[in-house]
Amino acid sequence: MTISYKHLVLSILAIAFGFLSFWSWQGVTGFIVEGSLHISNFIWPIISLILAASLFAFSIIFVKTQWLVYLTVLASTASAFFLLEAGATTVWALLATVFLVLLSLHHIKHEVELSRGFSLSKTLKSGLPLYFTAASVIISVFYFDITKNDGEKMVSALFPKPAAGLVVKLLSGQLESLLGFPLKIKADSTVDEVIMQLLRGQLQEQDISLESIPKKELENLLILQRKEIAKKYNIQALSGKEKVSDALYEVIIGQLTSLVGPYKEYIPLVSAFAFFFAFKTFTLPIYYLSLLFSFVLLKLAILGKIIKREKVQIQVERLSL
Repeated sequence: MTISYKHLVLSILAIAFGFLSFWSWQGVTGFIVEGSLHISNFIWPIISLILAASLFAFSIIFVKTQWLVYLTVLASTASAFFLLEAGATTVWALLATVFLVLLSLHHIKHEVELSRGFSLSKTLKSGLPLYFTAASVIISVFYFDITKNDGEKMVSALFPKPAAGLVVKLLSGQLESLLGFPLKIKADSTVDEVIMQLLRGQLQEQDISLESIPKKELENLLILQRKEIAKKYNIQALSGKEKVSDALYEVIIGQLTSLVGPYKEYIPLVSAFAFFFAFKTFTLPIYYLSLLFSFVLLKLAILGKIIKREKVQIQVERLSL
């Protein structure tokens, strides 16, 4: 059977964008682990995933050569595993991905073959959620792969860095009510700024102005306070210029490291499972954007006469007695 060049081009695009999308997500997964969630890091990965999902579905709907459809579906997703080291987790994830995308293919094909008319939304909804589940599996394995060999990243997976800023805000209110004087701590406040606020409040209780303390003596007080904090919380080096959120993060990670102890090896797997469910939720708006993009892409393809309308007869199976 001769393969149409349009079918071949569609398959190549689906495979290429599928691989590029997962490659880009592998690149930004490191940012997720580190807690660097700036939106600019995720614009292209999100766009590429929308493109990959739409082309994945279009290849199932419009490519008529069966072996080419299977090749496209498998290569556009399973190719992502070439980016990973071989291992038991990788193999299980690959098997799960293959199962999910083949199930997605079956559902979309079934909807196309048995539907009396063509409804893009209905067709995509029958199988595209399974594609995003498979994508979540792949990206979760990227997450696991980054954390499994790095002790600090293993533990940081339990407590993302942005959470330290939230803890600082909570502590600020608690300390203010406990100490009885205003204490304004922000996530970007330095350690020295916080120590200075504490010294000011303590001196004010003794009716002593901070400005009345000689500069040299004040510097010595700062050094003494920093040493006490570093010793108490087992911080390697504290210059005073660090952000208080970074110092707090180091303390929390240190405590978690000693707490998890022998169970550290299980952290990457547990956190990867948690990440899978979080990312699956994150793909929900991406799924709806892919539905919208697919609709626009279909209209443009029809206007450009790349896709044509035709009437076909279908046979429907019925049971009778």
